[in-house]
Amino acid sequence: MHLEYMLALRQTIETQKIFLCYSGYITEEIITCMGCALRHKFSVDNTDKKVARSVFAVFIELAQNVMRYCTQRDIGCQGDVILDFRYGILIVGKNNTDWVISCANVIETVDVEKIRLSLNYIKELDRQNLRLLHKKALRDEPHESSKGAGLGFIEIAMRATKGIAFEFTHIDDKHSYFTIAVYIG
Repeated sequence: MHLEYMLALRQTIETQKIFLCYSGYITEEIITCMGCALRHKFSVDNTDKKVARSVFAVFIELAQNVMRYCTQRDIGCQGDVILDFRYGILIVGKNNTDWVISCANVIETVDVEKIRLSLNYIKELDRQNLRLLHKKALRDEPHESSKGAGLGFIEIAMRATKGIAFEFTHIDDKHSYFTIAVYIG
């Protein structure tokens, strides 16, 4: 990377009011360190505890989604341990009074329509119906393609007091770029 790009990147980060930005392989250790930085920011800014919990929970959920579903990865071994690193971008910022938590990563194109339908459905639900859907998801068995309990997007939507935006960008027949932003006021 040329040095002049560093200043341009910094200016973009400042203009967009981003205070936490990570692009690279996501590991539990990196999530922990970023979580500590978030908690410090909440403390310095005297962030409302409920808002801080929501921002933190959404950040963790998005980071875990990268670790579970991203197809851009490196796999290696360290002794008997298999290392699986997934690549993604995590951003936390604040514009005026709203927090914005964003995530982007490569996914399988075959999953795009399923994710789009799920997010569009969830985005349209009011709080009461989100709670009912959440209870149903807790009772039901997770979908076979789910690597969790299938609650992630529901829990994100329950905390997204100012909404969710997302988009998919086609890369090739097998891969698409998934970007999601969650807004909390």
